Amino acid sequence: MQVPVTPSDVPLIPLPSAPLLQVLLVCARGEHLQKVRCLARRWPQAAHVHWIPDPEDALQHARASVPQLAIVDARLERACASSLSTRLRSVSPDLVVMNFDAPSGMHGDAPDSHWHWSELDKATDWWVRRHFRAQAQQRPPTVQ
Repeated sequence: MQVPVTPSDVPLIPLPSAPLLQVLLVCARGEHLQKVRCLARRWPQAAHVHWIPDPEDALQHARASVPQLAIVDARLERACASSLSTRLRSVSPDLVVMNFDAPSGMHGDAPDSHWHWSELDKATDWWVRRHFRAQAQQRPPTVQ
């Protein structure tokens, strides 16, 4: 019996000559930096992960150099009541902001892209596939 191939099963083609993806990681102590860098090494396009512990500095950085993805520690956002995710989303309509939290910190009023840190692999994989599918649809057809 053959199993049908879904779009998420199709391997992504490496893009070595493409510009670096910019990823913004906002967490207080950098405790997720190595994990995010390790995950980014598997992506078809090279990425630079910027770790910034302060929400205001992160917002300034995003305005100066708009990332494609922002990964935000929800505990940090709650601690400083900064509404960082909303403010980051206003920087660019194409910026995807994903909030991560410990399971005990999840709230019913959480934004749609609210994940557990244990789901970081799955969440970033979803983002990569979505991001590169959208890019492929925007490319003009090649002439042969």
